[in-house]
This record gives sequence, C-alpha cells and structure tokens, in this order.
Amino acid sequence: MPVVNVVRIMRQALPSHAKVADESKEMMQECVSEFINFITSEANESCQLEHHKTITAEDVIGAMSRLGFDHYVQPLSMYLQKHRENEMYPSIPRRSVGNMGTEATAVTPTTNVLPPSPMLHPQFPVFRAGNERTQ
Repeated sequence: MPVVNVVRIMRQALPSHAKVADESKEMMQECVSEFINFITSEANESCQLEHHKTITAEDVIGAMSRLGFDHYVQPLSMYLQKHRENEMYPSIPRRSVGNMGTEATAVTPTTNVLPPSPMLHPQFPVFRAGNERTQ
C-alpha cells in the first residue's frame, strides 16, 4: 500500500496538531502491507480448496474470522452491504445548464458517499478513546 494512503488514514485518526515521524510512517506501511498479505494468503488458500479462481469480499471476511479478527467481521459485513446497495442504486447525477443552454455539465453527486471505514469509525467498538476494546 502506498505510504501516502497510509499517512492519510493515520491523519484521520490523529488530532490535527499531531506529527508523525517518517520512520513511523514507513513502519506502519510495512505493517499494513503485511496484514493485507496475511489476510489475502488465507483467503487464497480457502479459494484454492474450494476451486475458486477469484477471491471475493466474503472470502476476505471469512479469512479474517478464521484468523481471529472476529471483531472486524460485523463492521466489514455492514460496510460491504452498504457498498453493494450503493452500487445497485447509485444516485442520479444532477445536471446544470452552462453558458446559455449549450452543453449540460454533470455536477458530482454527494449523496452516494460511503461511510468512513468501519475500523476507523468511533461508533464501532474496535475504536474507542484510550484504545479500550469492548467484547
């Protein structure tokens, strides 16, 4: 995963005045990449046993459960459901007329934005102040 994406996610979880050392950014990038590799390898093994060629979202969620990340299963399942609903029923882009009725230009819709990542959202029990986990 690119370090830019990792830093963006880290900044969302930190106060605006917080600074992160370059070494910390690189370490977090390595951890995230290793975590993705770990989950993907488990999902891939499952797919090979079932003779599937494509790893699906359900395979990834199942792998997380088998590897002991059960507390992520419900938030990820909810997120996946909302994502799929959003794909089935996308909002219709609004159009505005520009320059006296020449060509219509699409305005980017903001109504079909997905909720923030469940792992970083404070409403989920995996992310609480003081890093307290509730079971």
